[in-house]
Amino acid sequence: MDTQAAIKQYGAAAVYAAAHRHAAGDSARGLGSVGLQPATMADVWAAMSAAYSAMSDAERAVEHASASSDLAVRK
Repeated sequence: MDTQAAIKQYGAAAVYAAAHRHAAGDSARGLGSVGLQPATMADVWAAMSAAYSAMSDAERAVEHASASSDLAVRK
């Protein structure tokens, strides 16, 4: 499956979240969970970028709020 097909089947937010998990080392719940098999971290980054680009404004806002909250907790 290619990235655009995964985005269409699972949704951009799901592919984006899976890419983040994969990048963090959780390949069990990473891109394989949305039908993608990255060979390199460049593939993970490409999937993450494509998924973010395909996310709606509302999905991006939720992601931004979540990331900001995570950063605030870590201070």
